[in-house]
Amino acid sequence: MTNLSISPRSDKAYFKKDLTNLFEVIKSEKYDLYFAHYLVPHKPFGFDDKCNYKLFSAMNTNPVFIKTQHNIEIYCTNLFLNDFLKKMKTLNHYKDFKIIIVSDHGSRNTSEPKDLFSVATMIKNASQKSIINKEINSVQSIVSEFFSEKKDNNILTHKYYNPAKKKFEEIKFN
Repeated sequence: MTNLSISPRSDKAYFKKDLTNLFEVIKSEKYDLYFAHYLVPHKPFGFDDKCNYKLFSAMNTNPVFIKTQHNIEIYCTNLFLNDFLKKMKTLNHYKDFKIIIVSDHGSRNTSEPKDLFSVATMIKNASQKSIINKEINSVQSIVSEFFSEKKDNNILTHKYYNPAKKKFEEIKFN
């Protein structure tokens, strides 16, 4: 199943419906891997404070608006994902699912490294208990470990690639 979009606006407008469609595929098909990529949350903004789709001006650069709206987008995305995961739990084979949800980059609302590079990650394994892990890790290491089920100490967990300098640099969050 492939459904590609490069439009954050349409991804937001159809996000709940797209998650419902994904659930229906998972419920009725038996594949080894399901992959979904949504540009949510993402600029330009598209959810109001009630999580209804709304068209906001892409040109609004007011820092208070951007920070507030970005947090609303995160809240709404989490709300929709929570509903999706509740539906997933109704499936008989839910306990067998391995699920990874990861953002591709930080908020990019400031020039602070923690805002540029910190990502949200949720992993569900069959035998895993709920925990909050505050370690600093790269998306590459998280995804690699998820699929290989072993830790690779050669992965650059505290570095990012700076294309302007054409080299990896250490991430300093403090």
